[in-house]
Amino acid sequence: MIIKKLWWFFRLEKARYLIGILSLSFVSILNLIPPKVMGQVIDSIDAKNLTMGSLLTKLVILLAAAIGMYLLRLIWRVFLLGTSYRLGTILRGRLFEHFTQMSPSFFQKYRTGDLMAHATNDINAVVSLAGGGVMSAVDASITALVTLLTMFFVLDWRLTLIAIVPMPFLSWGTGLIGRKNHESFKAAQEAFSDLNNKVQESVSVIRVTKSFGYQEADTQSFAQTNQEVYEKNVLAAKYDSLFDPLVLLFIGLSYVLTLIFGGIFISQGQFTIGELVTFITYLDMLVW
Repeated sequence: MIIKKLWWFFRLEKARYLIGILSLSFVSILNLIPPKVMGQVIDSIDAKNLTMGSLLTKLVILLAAAIGMYLLRLIWRVFLLGTSYRLGTILRGRLFEHFTQMSPSFFQKYRTGDLMAHATNDINAVVSLAGGGVMSAVDASITALVTLLTMFFVLDWRLTLIAIVPMPFLSWGTGLIGRKNHESFKAAQEAFSDLNNKVQESVSVIRVTKSFGYQEADTQSFAQTNQEVYEKNVLAAKYDSLFDPLVLLFIGLSYVLTLIFGGIFISQGQFTIGELVTFITYLDMLVW
């Protein structure tokens, strides 16, 4: 697993990653405040007891939460995304040093285009994993846990259980598409390597090609390779584009269940309109 192979870097930068993860965690907590405040304001308006003093107090709370989230998001971007760029610098340096120590037979065995792809596209993909990938995984996990616990214990445990019924099916579907996406992305990376190699070979012998009049044949060969890269990237994009519709399908079902049963609970006096608004906003955060 790629995460295990990068563990040496996470240990090397554990202090910076820890600060970034803690900042993400506090953002997830502060993110719970605005929906709660909005729900309270809506209930006050519905009960016709909203005063200017209480409204100003809630506005101050919202402003403080916004400033706190802004500063914390700045911190985690610097300490997570910024640190990941150092990984790219280290990997590129090690890879170049490795190339300089290889024998001539190594460069006969491996194509120049492949080696160039490793030094560019592949390293950029690893850097994205160490930065945005870690951020997404940690943020989604912490946000899901904190939000789910708040929905269950603070709002209504029954409505929470009803709303998350579609979630296991969503997880299964995205997992299936994710595997297909991984396979297609790998094929696209390999095609990009072939394209790199084709360009390098064509440019290195361009004088010979022009001398013997092989330009048209070489152009056609490049066009075929370029088309293969296009087709494999389109396939990868198709699998990637399936994520949002699948998510919207199951999330739409969650919203429908929430509105139906939330409306029933409100009619029975067991829930308020403001709490339903807060719950739906938390559900949206849980989806993310």
